[in-house]
Amino acid sequence: ASLAMPAYHPLAKREKLTLSDIREEQIFLISPQKVEVMDEIRKDLKASGAMHIIDFDSVNSKVLQRCENGEGILVAPVNWVKQHTLLKMVDIDWKYEIPYGILFSKTPSDKVRRMINAIQDSVYTI
Repeated sequence: ASLAMPAYHPLAKREKLTLSDIREEQIFLISPQKVEVMDEIRKDLKASGAMHIIDFDSVNSKVLQRCENGEGILVAPVNWVKQHTLLKMVDIDWKYEIPYGILFSKTPSDKVRRMINAIQDSVYTI
């Protein structure tokens, strides 16, 4: 997991951060009990100091806009915001890796199910 922040943020100039570097920052983090590794990150963040955690349900344009506007730093896999030109990803010194992929309902519609099946059929695994 890395941290997304506005390119103008003072910490964006750093190559790697520590928990103490972000102690006074507002941190955007997926709501509890949605992604296990995010819950582990939440525990470490709370144990490390006085940062304020802002919960959100899923990464969307509103969350990215708030991050872009300097309202907080987003904990995210690099690929979530890789294409966002106004945000910069900065590594943080911790052990967490966030899995990512295609998210869909446990009971997807027929169209979604066909799309997922097509993707699964086209994926080459070694």
